[in-house]
Amino acid sequence: MYVEAINGQLPDIDLVVLVRQICRQERIELLLRNAPHDIGDFTGNLLGLHANMAWQAAGRVSFPSALYHPYNIHAVGVQTEGTARRNRFSWQHIGRFTESVLRSVNNLEEQFHTAYYFYLMPCIQRFVCLSVYMIPCGLLLASSAAKVLSLWFKMWN
Repeated sequence: MYVEAINGQLPDIDLVVLVRQICRQERIELLLRNAPHDIGDFTGNLLGLHANMAWQAAGRVSFPSALYHPYNIHAVGVQTEGTARRNRFSWQHIGRFTESVLRSVNNLEEQFHTAYYFYLMPCIQRFVCLSVYMIPCGLLLASSAAKVLSLWFKMWN
């Protein structure tokens, strides 16, 4: 799955969770682009988080669904790999998946304005919202500012 938009922005997390749940319901394996396949491993999640943050920081897009974000259209890209026999799904599975996503998005249309838009994804099962990762960043910046101020006062005294 391609969860990305232009300039490092991301689509609504409700849409991502919706696609993930429908894939689970239809028994379709879903992998996040650039993320390792082992979900429970801490180092795998850390590597996946690093890969996704690097991709967001670059501001590049790798799937056409990312180009709709400037027009306030939230989209995720889903791509199949391999043959239908190897992955144990058919055109009927893909049709049911597409229909389920469209019906569910129609039901969620009014609720998209209350969701998260700023988040990081270490793996397909988890996300880290802005309120969680901005507090440590703020503390790091505050400690750096305190150190600069203390050095400045020492220089003038």
